[in-house]
Amino acid sequence: MQIFPNPVTDYLNIEVQDFKSKTISYEIINYQGKVVKTGSLEAPGIDVSALNQGVFFLKIIKEDSVIYEEFIKK
Repeated sequence: MQIFPNPVTDYLNIEVQDFKSKTISYEIINYQGKVVKTGSLEAPGIDVSALNQGVFFLKIIKEDSVIYEEFIKK
């Protein structure tokens, strides 16, 4: 999985293998461990414009795995 751009201002693009063949959900977690946004990936990206500036973790949940990526919101 790849996320870009990082740091991000408005829209976080996500490249996931087998994107169309599986149900993929996500959680965005702030540095204190609080889930601040959830949803399912129906497009290859997430609108993060409403998030405050800071460091976040993106948790991608596929049918058979969980992946974490860190990103910075400007």
